[in-house]
Amino acid sequence: MYRKKDRVVFIGVVVFLALTMSAMAGDVSDTWIAPTLLFKVTLVFKVDGTTLTGTVNTHPGDEAEIKDGKIDGDKISFYIVRTSNKKKVKVRFKGVVDGNEIRFTRDADGTVTNIIAKRTGSDSSLSI
Repeated sequence: MYRKKDRVVFIGVVVFLALTMSAMAGDVSDTWIAPTLLFKVTLVFKVDGTTLTGTVNTHPGDEAEIKDGKIDGDKISFYIVRTSNKKKVKVRFKGVVDGNEIRFTRDADGTVTNIIAKRTGSDSSLSI
C-alpha cells in the first residue's frame, strides 16, 4: 500500500510540473525585440489559450497583423503578409520559447533567416 501511495504522489508531481512548464512556455503575451543586421523587429503578442494574436513591426509605421498564430507548449508559429515590389509576400515565423527568449526561423518566400527575440515588456527585467 505504501508503494502505491508513493507512485500516486510521484505521478501527481510529474503532471503538475509538466502543466506548469507548459503554461510558462506559452506565456508570451508581451513585447519582444529581435535585432537583425538591417533593422529591429518589434513583436507584440497577445495569447488566448493556444491562439496567438498581435503585430510585427520592422520600421516605423510598418505594422503587420499576425495571422494563424498558435502556441503549442514551447512552440510558437504565425505568419504576416508584407508587400514587396507590389507583390504580397507571406512571411512565416516558427519559434521555440525559452524563458525570456524566442528563437525564430523566419521564411520570407524561400529566404530563411534565424532571429532571436528577447522579452522587453513590464513582466521582464530584460531590455534592449
